[in-house]
Amino acid sequence: MKHLSILLLAFLLGNTGFLGAQSPRNPGPFAVGTRLVTIVDSSLATPQFNALVYHPATSVGFNAPFPATGSWPIVAFGHGFVLSYTDYDFVCEHLASHGYIVINPDVQNGFNVSHLEFARDMSACLRYLMTVDNDVSSDFYQRVDSLTGVYGHSMGGGASALV
Repeated sequence: MKHLSILLLAFLLGNTGFLGAQSPRNPGPFAVGTRLVTIVDSSLATPQFNALVYHPATSVGFNAPFPATGSWPIVAFGHGFVLSYTDYDFVCEHLASHGYIVINPDVQNGFNVSHLEFARDMSACLRYLMTVDNDVSSDFYQRVDSLTGVYGHSMGGGASALV
């Protein structure tokens, strides 16, 4: 009986996840578009910086259009110590394919970094997306959901705990 239970559990949890749910390791249903944005916030140590935004799109590519309708939760991602923010394209693209808008700032590079400033930079990214959601001239107009989150790797993960 014990072996049958283990076999049944293995069958249910197979490659498709529990009871047929899609595995989170598989790409989501959306194509992924990217955009380069400039964040301006005079309260920051670096008052202007660029960030890459990954979002659900109708086709893959830079400045690809959003789907006709819908709004998506936003997530700010923080890169690891002495790593580039572009080293995490695969992570950000994966989340965007599942229906998230992910913003990845190009900040706190090199050896002289601050976790607190990194957290402030990620917060500024979230504020930026919430602001452009209300701007009729923005590509993000009415695309940003009120759900927000932060995450990161290594130093970015530590900074996300400070947001």
